[in-house]
Order: sequence, then structure tokens, then C-alpha cells
Amino acid sequence: MRSHAAASALAALISISHAAVADRIAVIALDAPGQLPPLVEADRLGADLSARGHRVLGSADVMARISMGDQGAGADWAAQVIQSLDAARSALTRLDRGFAQSLVRTIANDIAHRGGGAGGAEVLVEWCMLERQLALTASDAGGAERWLAEAVALGPEVELDPLRHPEEERDGFARKRARLRAE
Repeated sequence: MRSHAAASALAALISISHAAVADRIAVIALDAPGQLPPLVEADRLGADLSARGHRVLGSADVMARISMGDQGAGADWAAQVIQSLDAARSALTRLDRGFAQSLVRTIANDIAHRGGGAGGAEVLVEWCMLERQLALTASDAGGAERWLAEAVALGPEVELDPLRHPEEERDGFARKRARLRAE
């Protein structure tokens, strides 16, 4: 009985997933009264959605994020990250590349740990643009171009703040966005 109900639920979720649009899909195995959570089925559903090109958060990851409560990526977290990015950008303008790089790595780890997309696209774009600046200071033009493309892909609707980004950088972002939209 359980496997038939789980199979029906999986089929329904798979058919719904074609119509749904999301940055990431969370797969959660929930308890039912008197039954264990369908962990194996949830893992299979996650694998199937991944195979279909969806970005999936597995059941264990989702449960870990839920147990963190309000410690996840939200507006307060995003504001703190933006402040850290500003500090790293400031260090870079003082030619303290090592400190800037250290801050950026810490931010990247925090984004990966907390699922930075929930903090909004601006956080991800600002991080990518700072990574781009670090690549430019290392004379890595290819890396800088990849980070710019990543920034545009993560935040195609984001407008760079003129107080944080010089006109040349804003224009480069706008040109890259126009090229990617034309493709």
C-alpha cells in the first residue's frame, strides 16, 4: 500500500514539476501517522528531477535547512553579506588583495552553506562581480569574463549600484546582459 501511494505521489510530483518554475526544488520526505518517511522514494524523485535538469535540494539538505530556523539566507543575512562584500571591495581598492580574497572565500562558503539564492540575486551578483575584480587583479581576463557571465546569468534583472560599481563596470555588465539575451 505504501509503495503504491508513494509511486502515485511521485508521479504527481513529476508531472507537476514540468509546469513549475523555481530556482531550486526541495524534496522532503515527511512522516505520515504510523509510517516512516519515504526517504528512498524522496531520493529517487530528487535524482529524477536532477536528471531532467532541475536544481534539487535533497531531503537531508532541506531538513538541515529547516532545522536551522531563521539562520538561513534571508534579508538580514543578505545585508550582512553585502557589507562583507563592500569590505572586501574596499580592501581591494587599498591593494590588500590577500584580505579581499580571504573575505570572498568566506562569503562563498557562506553562500554555499546557506543557499545564497534565498538572499536575492543581488547578493550573488555582487559576489560574482567581486570575484571578477579579483580575477582582473590577477591578470586573468578569461576568469574575469566567466565571472561576469555568471553574474549576468544569476541576476539578469539586477542593476549595478553606481555607488559600488564604476560606469565602465556597469556598462560591461549591461553589454554582457544584452549579448546573453540576444543568444
